[in-house]
Amino acid sequence: MSDQGSFLQTLNLLENKWLDILKKECLRCFSNNFLPSHDCSHHARVWNYARQIILSAGNRYLLSAEETEILLLACFFHDTGMSIDPGPRHGQFSRNLCSDFLQRTGTVIPEADILLSIVAEHDQKDTMEAAGEKDMKSRLLALLHVADDLDAFGATGIYRYTEIYLIRGIPSRNIPGNILPNLESRFNRMREMFPADSDLLQTHFKRFSYTRQFFSDCMSTPAGLTDFAFLTEKIAALILEQKHTPITFAQKIIQHPGTPFLIRQWARDFEKELGAF
Repeated sequence: MSDQGSFLQTLNLLENKWLDILKKECLRCFSNNFLPSHDCSHHARVWNYARQIILSAGNRYLLSAEETEILLLACFFHDTGMSIDPGPRHGQFSRNLCSDFLQRTGTVIPEADILLSIVAEHDQKDTMEAAGEKDMKSRLLALLHVADDLDAFGATGIYRYTEIYLIRGIPSRNIPGNILPNLESRFNRMREMFPADSDLLQTHFKRFSYTRQFFSDCMSTPAGLTDFAFLTEKIAALILEQKHTPITFAQKIIQHPGTPFLIRQWARDFEKELGAF
C-alpha cells in the first residue's frame, strides 16, 4: 500500500473513532450560547479543510496517526472557548474545555500537552511557522491555522466575519475596512503553503476573491455601505435577537422584497454553500 493509501486508511479509522464523539461534545459546549459563526458546523468545516490540505499535498504533509489524531481533536476544540468569551482570549477557554473533556472522559492522548497548546494558540497567527517544520507542534499549528482561515472565505466567510464583528461591537460602517486586510493575510498564509499552480490553491483563491470583492463593493460607495448596513441590521435582528438558523436567515433575506441586489445575490450563494456542506 502507498504512503497515501496507508494514511487514508488511518484517517478513516480515526474519523470513525472520533467524529460522532467530537460533534456531540462541540454541541454541548455551545448548548447555552447561540453563535452560528463559530458553532459545531464551523469546527466540522475546519476539519474538512484540514483533511483537504493533507490529502491534496501528497507526501509533503502526511502525518503520523498520532499527529492526525491531535489535529482532529484540535479542529473540534479550537473555537469552543467562543462559547464563553467571543473575544481574543477565547483560545485559553478552548484549551480549558479540551482539557476538561480529556479528564472527564478518561481520554489518554500521548502528546496531550501539544494538543492543548495548539488549541490555546490557534489564533496567534502573526508568529505562524511553516507547516513543513519538523517540530510536531509547529506542523500541526500551521495546518490548523490555514484550515481555520479557509472558513473565512466564500459566502459563508462573509456571514461569519460580519456576525462576529457585530458581536465584538464594531460599527457596521467600519466592518468591511477592518475585514479586508485580515482577509488578505489569511490567503497569504495559504499561498506560503502551496505552489502557485496547486489546484487547491486555485480553488480557494476563487473563494477568497469572492469574499474580497463583496467587502470591497460594500465599502467603495455610500450605496455599498447602505447595502451592507441592511445586512448587519438583519443579522442583528434575525440571528442575534430572534436566533434563526443561518439557512432560515438566508431564505428570509432572499424573500424579503426590500433586500438590495448585492445582498440578495450573496444570500443565494450562502444558502447554496450551507446546503452543500
